[in-house]
Amino acid sequence: MHNPSNRPIDLHSDSHSSAHNLRGSQVSAKQDLRFEYHEDGDFHYNQERLRYIGSIKWLGILSLLISIAQVTLSAFYFAWYSVEIAYWLLGASIVFFIASIVSIYWSFQAHKSYQATTDLFQTPVNDHLTRGVFRLGLILSGIAALLLINLFMQYYYAVDFVKAQNTSDDSWNKLYEGRNETDLARFAKINFIIQGFFLGFYFFFYLLVSRAAFRCLKYDTEAMTHLIFIASLILLSAGLAIIYSTDFVFGYEDYPQLRANFPLWNIRGLFIIGIFLTVICLASFMTDHSGYRIGFFVLSILLFFVLVALVNFAGFAFRNTRHIYNYYSGLDNPDTCSNRMYLVDQADLEGFGCPQKYLPASECTVSTQGVLPWETPSSTASSALVFSQGMEDNLQFAAAGDAADYKCLNMKCCGLLGQLYSEAFLRLANYAFLAIIGGTLLSIGCYYFWYVLPVLPKREKKKLDFWWLGAMGWAVLVFLVVYFVLERKYIGEKLGSDGAHL
Repeated sequence: MHNPSNRPIDLHSDSHSSAHNLRGSQVSAKQDLRFEYHEDGDFHYNQERLRYIGSIKWLGILSLLISIAQVTLSAFYFAWYSVEIAYWLLGASIVFFIASIVSIYWSFQAHKSYQATTDLFQTPVNDHLTRGVFRLGLILSGIAALLLINLFMQYYYAVDFVKAQNTSDDSWNKLYEGRNETDLARFAKINFIIQGFFLGFYFFFYLLVSRAAFRCLKYDTEAMTHLIFIASLILLSAGLAIIYSTDFVFGYEDYPQLRANFPLWNIRGLFIIGIFLTVICLASFMTDHSGYRIGFFVLSILLFFVLVALVNFAGFAFRNTRHIYNYYSGLDNPDTCSNRMYLVDQADLEGFGCPQKYLPASECTVSTQGVLPWETPSSTASSALVFSQGMEDNLQFAAAGDAADYKCLNMKCCGLLGQLYSEAFLRLANYAFLAIIGGTLLSIGCYYFWYVLPVLPKREKKKLDFWWLGAMGWAVLVFLVVYFVLERKYIGEKLGSDGAHL
């Protein structure tokens, strides 16, 4: 063999060179793959995506069956019990039914798409349906959590309503002719337990739906940007609602019993947090619009502390709302209901669902009081007990005047009395929990941009940003109109001689 350089011939040099080149090409391929992985965003194995999609497909069918059962139960509940939670449960059950169909349709479409190729890798999708399912899953999961809290808070509300309708045959037959009070009360309690299990399933199912959709998204940065838009709008609306509600319940400062059961420090704390939330929403727009990563870091830390405080004050708000309900319903002391029912305005109590505040004196029992209605101009009697129980259930009136003018308080409306006084405070607590949902969603987006992405390129100004800013402006405008134009009506009460609430 000719060797022009006269160097020793290494018979293994070619094989070593080939092996070295092969290893180099493999490393280069891996580097290219890693580079492509980062370029595409989130480049997962098809089988991993298919496992997520397969879970959604079968759980979605279960969700559809559950939603059909929930719509049926909620429809009966809505027809029989005129309480606010019934309206929300019926509306939510319809939304969950539609969302279940959308989730099933998306899972079948995605499964078909990823099974159509034998490639080891497949580029994630960027269709509107997948992005919508991602956002919808997170929002519906939050709604399920909010309703679950309210089921716990309003467990006895429907039972109270049924009990109040049994005041007379007329009021009962108007809604429940041919039905039994015990059976209706049992249905309301069992329905709440079943609905609680349903909502717990929805909470975890839609979290899984959102995660599965995110796994399939190609432009996850764009999806997270949209999530920040939606979360900021939810948070802003909830923050403004907290400001309005706290300002409204401040008007109950002159009601001693409400002030004792729902302390002012809880109201003031939520008011301050509401102001902070509106400022954070403006900061979130500026941060996302500019695209600076340090802004997401600061926003994430700020949201963490605000959400911790909000969870604390919202928890106290729910607890104190329950205290108000227990107090006015007479659960803590049965005498409290009769004393407070006499003082509340008849129109407010009956407008809230009580068939009659006053009953004829002939229907009085040992536990009820005979009083002169103070709402009528001719009434001059005080709220003291004016009759005593005599032999053979004959009522002997102890006060001067015409006995026919005296009435008895309808103690069957005690539960509705508790609901009437706790309504505004429960609404405030719900707004606080809604703010927790919005703040949590916003935290997810901020954390993603701060920690997950190695480098966050500065976003270009897009038309969607100004739509977002316009929506936030409309939310503020609606708040101002409601705050300055809408008339505030507080619960009417009999006042003392000095004009103070008793």
